[in-house]
Amino acid sequence: MSKRKIRRFTVTQRLFHILLVVSFMTQTATGCARLFIETAWGKGLATLFGGYDGALVVHKVSGTFMVLLFLCHLVYLAVVIDWKRFPKSVLGPDSLVPSISDCRDFFQHIGWFLGLAEEPKFERWAYYEKFGYWAVFWGVVMFGVTGYMLFDPVATARVLPGWTMNLALYLHREEMELAVGYLFIAHFFVSHFRPRRFPMDRVIFDGTLDYGETLDERPAWVGRMERQGLLPEGMIVSEPSKAYRIASFAFGYFLLAFGIFLLIFGVLNIDGITW
Repeated sequence: MSKRKIRRFTVTQRLFHILLVVSFMTQTATGCARLFIETAWGKGLATLFGGYDGALVVHKVSGTFMVLLFLCHLVYLAVVIDWKRFPKSVLGPDSLVPSISDCRDFFQHIGWFLGLAEEPKFERWAYYEKFGYWAVFWGVVMFGVTGYMLFDPVATARVLPGWTMNLALYLHREEMELAVGYLFIAHFFVSHFRPRRFPMDRVIFDGTLDYGETLDERPAWVGRMERQGLLPEGMIVSEPSKAYRIASFAFGYFLLAFGIFLLIFGVLNIDGITW
């Protein structure tokens, strides 16, 4: 494997992702502990957080942290966007804003799966990566609004009618099921279990991609950078240290295993959900 690496994520971007993952995993674990509290699995999960009430406290704290992290990300976007070139600066190939080419890549990808078309030549961000990015915006807003309605039900009931609490609880749990299903199945598969990245894609941990693999998987991105002369200007970086690679793999495997654990036991205990 080539030792030449292309920088894909900055330290700040990787830190955002790691903090988001940790807060979401904590939210999922504490949420499952309460949702499945009438099952042996739910009771065992709750003991990790000091019991049923302790899980609620951790759930509220991690949820608040996630919302604050989301707000920090919005500030980060406001800083990094080139407002002098707006809106062109958020519509180019380096942007995560969906474009017509993403629709074309999607249908071409489906055709490739069926053996009817060539594999799409992805740019910096594939359509499924953009979808995953914007799904977080929807999810955090939904979690945040419904979560804070449930944070202090008495205070909420002073402002809103009682039926809105039932709606908030329903939407909060449905969004959790949707998020867990997408992340622990679709996101895990696309990011880590597809043949080119199995058993784990560590790019989000060390921020780099192998040059040869990137040229094969994202030829449009590499070709554009070469034409613009961007590769020599800090995009080509050295191989991360062995210690860092081991640490990133250990952390990544732990998160993968924990996510799969929550998914499998959640499905096995689905009849024991406490609504």
